[in-house]
Formats: sequence, structure tokens, C-alpha cells
Amino acid sequence: MTGAQKTAAAKKAAPKVAAKKAAAPKVQPAPKVARLDLTDALALGGKPPVPVTFQGVDAEVRREYTGAEVVDFYEALQDSRIGDVIKMIVGADTADALWEKVAALPPGPATVVVNRLVNLSELAEGEVVAPLPALLGMDGAQPSQDSAGTTG
Repeated sequence: MTGAQKTAAAKKAAPKVAAKKAAAPKVQPAPKVARLDLTDALALGGKPPVPVTFQGVDAEVRREYTGAEVVDFYEALQDSRIGDVIKMIVGADTADALWEKVAALPPGPATVVVNRLVNLSELAEGEVVAPLPALLGMDGAQPSQDSAGTTG
């Protein structure tokens, strides 16, 4: 066997070593970008609460809200959840008692009270609640016995 043949035979007999694949480069996650939360721009604050009373129920109207609370207020208002609106404005401790007194009124006066609470809170200005019975959680006029055959 010649030298070239020996070398070829040695190469065939030698165990094959798998070629190492180049390691994939580590992918670095994109740096976290600090984003300005625009919700914070809606925050109201710095003013003390306003003490109020209605039909024997004493409450304090908040005038300091986070941006998220302002968003919640407008969502509740848009969904006609007036009880929730009152709870945001005066707090959970007195909201139920106050709402009970307000809801017992006819729609017109109830609307005046709710709008006054909203204006005192500085969450909105003007009349944001209209005097609609359904909006205030009232069923409206009930059918009389005479109209039972003509109403749905």
C-alpha cells in the first residue's frame, strides 16, 4: 500500500466528526420604550372635597381623580349607570343612601341633583344627565287597568 493509499484508508476508517454548526446569534429583545400614558392627562386633582347633604344624607363630593377614574366616570355616564357615577363622586360609604334618596324623586328633580353632584366634582360641566326615567333607573309610567289591552 502506498502512502497515498494508507492516508485514504485511514480517513475512511477514522470516525467522522459532525461538523459544528455555527451558533445562531442571540437575539436581543428590543429595548422597552418608555411611553407617555395619555390617561394621566385626564387626571383632576388638588382640590379638597365639598361637603354636601341631601334629605338627611351627608356626603363629601370628591374633586381629585386619577385619569383612569375619569375614564371610568365617562364610561358609567355613557352606559347610564348613574348609581355608579354617584359612587365615584361621593364614595362607596354614602353612595347607596344618597342614590336611594335621589332615585325616589321624579326624573326632573333627580336630574338636577345628579347634575349638581357632577358639576361639584368638576368631572364635567353643564347638564350631563337628561331627565329620562330609564336613565335614572326608574321604570316610568305603569300601564293602567284600562290600557292593559292596548299596551304591550
